[in-house]
Amino acid sequence: MKYRTKYRKFVIDVLFWLHILVILFAVLMGLFVSLPLVLLLIFLHRIHLTFFKECLLSKLQRRLRGLPSDMSFLQFVSFKFFGKKISLRQSYYLDYGFVLCSTIVTILSSF
Repeated sequence: MKYRTKYRKFVIDVLFWLHILVILFAVLMGLFVSLPLVLLLIFLHRIHLTFFKECLLSKLQRRLRGLPSDMSFLQFVSFKFFGKKISLRQSYYLDYGFVLCSTIVTILSSF
């Protein structure tokens, strides 16, 4: 039983940090790829969020009980890293802020 608990905790931690790395890559991907590709990936990400109602990584984390059912991933990150609770609306603003940052990085890197 302890082995299962440790394994589940390990998987939850790996998913959490994978999610963080995906967000970091998404913000900085404009340094490596062109603007049309960045816009396509942003569009595909938004379609994925619309279709599944939330990110697939968040769904998996929630299923393993590594993400509270009443929090979005960005709310959880804010609380885990900074000890601050943010509202769902603030989480959406932060999400769209990441999209805006990604677009700005891409535009600036194309000069």
